[in-house]
Amino acid sequence: MSVEDANFDGFNDIIIGIDSAGAQGALVFRCWLWNDETQQFEYEPSFPQPNASIDTNAQIIRTTNRGSAVARNWYIYRFIDGEFVLTNSMSRDMRRVGDPRYDEEPVWYWRWEERTLINGVWEEDVTYLLDITEEYPSADDGNPMFREGSIWNPRQEDLIFLWN
Repeated sequence: MSVEDANFDGFNDIIIGIDSAGAQGALVFRCWLWNDETQQFEYEPSFPQPNASIDTNAQIIRTTNRGSAVARNWYIYRFIDGEFVLTNSMSRDMRRVGDPRYDEEPVWYWRWEERTLINGVWEEDVTYLLDITEEYPSADDGNPMFREGSIWNPRQEDLIFLWN
């Protein structure tokens, strides 16, 4: 159990880890937000899942999961109009260019995709490609995951990790 301000309204809320699910051991939580008007905690079904961490500086909740051995997804939620809303996503996977039936050496590359919810519409679909034989992405590649000050590169001291 953790007592944190999950919706950034100045009141502590209750977050309980209820399961470690799937092959990757994804951490699943339930959240009760403090309602100052009714003076009681109320269950919030929109609390982000799985593997949630609270970024107190940016006032967002981050989640992450693995899609496969080489695929990973990151999500950012904001508390908007009384519920947690997915506002940003980033995914990374490995892709191949070329057909092994016709090309001697198909090229493998990392594919990063970033999406942002703007006025209720998913926009700014940005893809970053990096040949798998090159060094893994860094801030120098322009990838927002590693850029200083990026929403995807939080300061560790701003994060509250939730555990079962």
